Amino acid sequence: MFTGPNPPDAALITYYQNKRHIFGKMKLEIFDSQGKLVDTLPPNSRRGISRVEWPMRLKAPHVPPAATAAFEAAQGPRVMPAPTP
Repeated sequence: MFTGPNPPDAALITYYQNKRHIFGKMKLEIFDSQGKLVDTLPPNSRRGISRVEWPMRLKAPHVPPAATAAFEAAQGPRVMPAPTP
């Protein structure tokens, strides 16, 4: 029996760049189906094929430091999938 690692709990986003990004700060933005910004990720600035993991979660809520010891207090809620027509 083969036992392998579990698949990541994140979406793997693969992208391609013709040239290396040199000037300014580069960012990868995630939008929902209505065009609302959901998250911003720091991508790789090298040229070629790159991959970044997006945890598919919204920003974590601001909570008191003692609450971070509780489960799920340091994570935001999962992003709901877009409804299918």
